[in-house]
Order: sequence, then structure tokens, then C-alpha cells
Amino acid sequence: APLRTGPARIALQAQREGRVRSLAILPIGLVFEQKEAPRSRVLIDVGEPLDVGQWITTVGKQAGADTLTEEIDRRLRDVTLNYATADEAARARGLAKVFASLLEDPLSIGADRPLESEVELERRLAQARRLLESEHTDQALRTRAERFLDRLDAFEHTLCAERIALDEVAIPVGRRHGAWFALREGVLLAIVGPIALWGRVNHWLPFRLARVLGARDMTSRDQPAMRTILAGLVLVLLFYGLATTIVAQVAGGVAATIYLVSLPVTADIDLRFAERMRQARQRMHAYLRFRRNPALRNQLSAEHAWLSSEIGELASMLERNDLRASRG
Repeated sequence: APLRTGPARIALQAQREGRVRSLAILPIGLVFEQKEAPRSRVLIDVGEPLDVGQWITTVGKQAGADTLTEEIDRRLRDVTLNYATADEAARARGLAKVFASLLEDPLSIGADRPLESEVELERRLAQARRLLESEHTDQALRTRAERFLDRLDAFEHTLCAERIALDEVAIPVGRRHGAWFALREGVLLAIVGPIALWGRVNHWLPFRLARVLGARDMTSRDQPAMRTILAGLVLVLLFYGLATTIVAQVAGGVAATIYLVSLPVTADIDLRFAERMRQARQRMHAYLRFRRNPALRNQLSAEHAWLSSEIGELASMLERNDLRASRG
């Protein structure tokens, strides 16, 4: 959305009337992993301060709010990701995840790639896209990039059809690895499962009601998360009070205190454990699929290796092309 001139007008008036000394405007960008989903990550990117007095000296004392607003807008865009539509943003984020997986070693189950690295890669991809669309870009480079994208699309289509995640292409498929994975996840299920189940049973009703309320009459992407959190806070506290009162009446104050303390702890364990089990099921599906069809794993591994190598070559070619264009 267009940036309004209010911040610039306030800053210029304060600077020129001498109300403050060393006035600076600090651009801060927020990048949401999934704005509509509670518990998703947010990256806070702090940019370089804009010294208003120095800016006026450089640009000229006659510079107005519109000019300063343009500078603020440029600096804000440096610390945010900006797209024309939500679909374009989703596609760019998905492409960044794919490229991150190609550039990095497969991550262990349950681990998260830092959001900062994904956002930085997304910015680099946007820059590369602009370079490829530039008239100064070599035609051979464009042809090679188009071939890469075609093979990447085919690779993604195969993964989708087989319901295999990109990070799972290189997982070990030996019996020893499978046995160790089953043993590890089985022990985790036996130990943590009952605790997570206790949290699930006690929070199913307030969490469910909060999600229903959060999804009603949506007009913007941030409303589901905001409404779910607010509704969940109220409903969970009401449930805690009611359930603890019932336990106190039945089993006494000590039992009620222990019960109350267990509720937030087990709720957090349940949410984390559910995500862990989802990833474990996905990993087990890939393992069994590759065991039944070794040729599929070999095909995907070979294509993954080519894509990983090719993306490095393309990055080097883009840098050289950009360098030649800047010199020209």
C-alpha cells in the first residue's frame, strides 16, 4: 500500500523547529511465515537509521514531505518482502523453500530452517528474477535458467504425486536406519505420548471453539490468528477456572493445584508433539516408498543432485552477468 506522508511531515516539522536533536527514523520490517496461523514465526528486520538532519543537508532544505516519504518507503521495502498479490507471495515463499533445500544438506526431523535464511534467499531470488528479465542478460543464461525451471517443475510434480517432501529425497533407506528411526520415535511416543494426550484431552474443547471463532467472517489474512489467540486466551482461562474448581471439589486443593500447573505445560507439549508426529509419519511414508521402489529414490536423488549443482552454476553466471552489466 502507498506510504502516507504523516511520518515525514512530523519528522521535518520537529527537525526544522528545533524540538529534538539528532532525530532519526528507524525502518523496521515484519515478515510473517504464515500470518493467518497462530504459533508461526515472525522475522523482525531492523534497517539502517535515517538521520533526518543529515538527509536535509544532503538533499536540500527545500525538500518536502513527499521526497522524504519516498526515502522512507525505499528503506522500508529494503527490510520487507513486497508482492502484488497473495498468490505471488505464496509462490515466492514456496520457491525459496525449494531452493533452500537444494542448497543445504537435508535437515534432521523436527528441525526448522531459520526463517531469516529463507527470507534472505527469497530476496536473492527476486533480484535474480529481475536480472533475468533485464535486456542486459545474456540469452544463453536465460535459456539455461528456463531449462532449469522446467526440470524443477517436473521434479516438484513427481514429489507431489508421490507425496514426498524435498528434504526427504536423501534420507537413508537401510534396514538399520529404519529400525533406529522406529525405535527412537516409538520410545518418544511411549514417553511423551501420554503427557501430550493429557494436554489434548484437557484443551480440545477451548482450542476447538477458539479455532471456530477465529475462522468466522474473515476480511483479512491476519484475522484468523488474532481472533484465535484472543478467543483462545479467554476460553482457556475460563476452562482452567471451571475445571480446577471441579477438581478441588472432588479431590481437594493439592490435587487441584497440581492439575492447574499441569495444564499449560501439557498443552505446549501436545502442540509440539503433534507436529513432531506429523513429520515422523511423513518421513516414514517416504522411507517405505523408497524401500518398495529403489528406482524412484535413485531417480529423485540424481535429479536432486543435478538441480543442486545447476543452481550453483546459475548463481555464478548471474553474478558475472550482473558485473558485466554494471561495468557496461
